[in-house]
Amino acid sequence: YSGLNEAPPRPFGFESGSFETLAKNLPIYDPQLTALRFQCLDYMRGMTIKDDGTWNPTIFNFDSSLTPHGGDLELMNHLSIELALPRPYPVTESSMTTHAARLISGQNGAIIEILPE
Repeated sequence: YSGLNEAPPRPFGFESGSFETLAKNLPIYDPQLTALRFQCLDYMRGMTIKDDGTWNPTIFNFDSSLTPHGGDLELMNHLSIELALPRPYPVTESSMTTHAARLISGQNGAIIEILPE
């Protein structure tokens, strides 16, 4: 997601979390695959931190918490608006967290129905 549309959201980053630790310790002996691993990790870090040192909102960062937060809520809110999905009313942080968790997990199959891929 580039974040370059006219809507309010910004680009989202991915936290590499435990993947970074696991990837560092994998015994990969092919130089091309080793370079590819570091390119992948650098990409993830680069999407998380902006050029000016501030942080982009991250999505699917379930290493720190299993509940949706920050970027997850922003992304699910934006998708709900763009896809005309029902949103909770009144909008509170707890209602949006529950709504986002149901959308991400597939318990509420609205996104899966509209965007099966």
